[in-house]
Amino acid sequence: MIGTLLAGRYELTGRLSEGAVFSLYTARDRQQGRDVGLRLIRAPYDHEPQFLDELSRAVSRQVGLSSPAVETLGGVERGDWGAFLYGDVTRGPSLQDRIRKLAPFSVPVSLDLAISLLKGLEALHRNGIVHGDVSPGNVVVMPNGTARLQLAGIWEAYHASPEAAKAVYPGMAPYLAPEVSSGDMPSPQSDIYAAGVVLFELLVGRQPYHGDTPSTILRRHEQDETPDIRSFNPAVPIALAGMVAKAMAKEPDDRYASATEMLNDLKAQQDALRFGKTLAWPPASHSSAPAMPAKPVPTPKKREKPKSEEPEPVAPKMGAIRDEADEPRKRGRDRDVPAWMLAIIALLMAGVIGLMGVWFLFNMNKPKLVRVPKIEGLSLSEARDLLDPLSLELRVAGREPNDKIAQDHILDSSSDTGSMVREGGRITVIVSGGSRYVQMPDLKGLKPDQARSVLENLGLEVDPISDEVPSDIPVGNVVSQTPAARTKIDRQSRVRLTLSTGPSGGSTTNDPEKAYAYNLEFDVQGIPRPVRVRIEIVDARGTRPVYEERKADGSSVVTTVRGYGEKATFRIYYDDEMVKELEKTAS
Repeated sequence: MIGTLLAGRYELTGRLSEGAVFSLYTARDRQQGRDVGLRLIRAPYDHEPQFLDELSRAVSRQVGLSSPAVETLGGVERGDWGAFLYGDVTRGPSLQDRIRKLAPFSVPVSLDLAISLLKGLEALHRNGIVHGDVSPGNVVVMPNGTARLQLAGIWEAYHASPEAAKAVYPGMAPYLAPEVSSGDMPSPQSDIYAAGVVLFELLVGRQPYHGDTPSTILRRHEQDETPDIRSFNPAVPIALAGMVAKAMAKEPDDRYASATEMLNDLKAQQDALRFGKTLAWPPASHSSAPAMPAKPVPTPKKREKPKSEEPEPVAPKMGAIRDEADEPRKRGRDRDVPAWMLAIIALLMAGVIGLMGVWFLFNMNKPKLVRVPKIEGLSLSEARDLLDPLSLELRVAGREPNDKIAQDHILDSSSDTGSMVREGGRITVIVSGGSRYVQMPDLKGLKPDQARSVLENLGLEVDPISDEVPSDIPVGNVVSQTPAARTKIDRQSRVRLTLSTGPSGGSTTNDPEKAYAYNLEFDVQGIPRPVRVRIEIVDARGTRPVYEERKADGSSVVTTVRGYGEKATFRIYYDDEMVKELEKTAS
């Protein structure tokens, strides 16, 4: 893909990251002579009209929005080749990667990042935009240590595409507010809740609620008590712990009223740390303090009597009332019950007996109650073997990637183990789609349709074939592939194939005996601390490491690499995270 020209204007220059719906690249805008960020929309979403229309509307709502804490999006381009979202390029690692490698962070660093995040939310909410997907995966850490929000408001496009929503659901679940998981639309208060979860994760190094499946995590957000952050990290100031708890309150009305309000509290905590002071919580006469416990319902006060007034005896009065009420009853005992009353009573009794008969008949024919067996972790066939004798139907509602549970094994069920359901009922389950990773097969020598079939069975996609080189391999068959064989890649990754044009009589483009010198030169940028820079080459002889050295931000890498064949691809890694891919042609 690197070097591809899209829409006759944008030349792809590097790959930054891969997501469930978007693949993020850097590109050169040839018309304006500047670098931009391009998110190629993955199949099948790139040809969903409703998704693309809503995505365009979501981006158009951000016109005029300008904040250093929010990524600027430009628009959506479509064509026969697919579709992409373009905007300003934001270089730097995602907060998700930083948390995975470095968390927990110190209190000052966590505050810096959280304050940047809240500044971004403040700007969005001021412009009537709800982010809707605040999570570390949508936050980029800038070289100066601040953070920038990405993909603001794009949740509305996910809402228009069930398939896209299903793809992003596992990543959103740990940060969804209880009311959103219950069916409400995202709101500024749900963004504040997600910001509280992110701040908890920064300070503790783990999410507040854990579960084997996204559905389990959502239930815990709704039902479990908000965990005390100081029980995980006692170094967190009491006031900051209160701010996190308030942001993560179950009820939206109990959270901060606005991003500005939470931002002010965080800044106050930052200033207190800077000057060695302790911030009180809840702050005196400050509206951001957590809600006080509900006041008890007042009991009615007894009427006070004048001291001179003697209390009246109560029992005689009540006795008199009872005597008067009993007198008619005594007088009526000697009278006969009227005939019309007896008829009404008889009709009523007949109706009651009829209703009881219907009730007994209905319950005698009602399906029996059966106990739901444990099916989590079983394969679909094993679960059906248990449910069929109980006359229970098994229905698969969806699939979720899982690296621990085998493919087509059950992750979660609509009915808890041991619960009682009627015969003929339906048990709805979520099953594992298998690992999100697959090993790239060796396609060399296969015909294109054979290679395509192998890749599609693994959930991989094939780029349009445009590269052909001379080779001893039969004409039209696969000569090489990118990514290389036996490498571990994400499902739904795109694979580029190079085909043979047959022998050329001399040295060929991919002749493994022909060596060339490739010069590499680039700057190391966008890292908060020194990293190990590693370079791999992919050439006619396969994939191998050619460079490894520790580098600090702002330093340069200058090296000459020996490669084989007239074309080579170089992958650049910072601490095992690929940040760039370059293609070189020997000169």
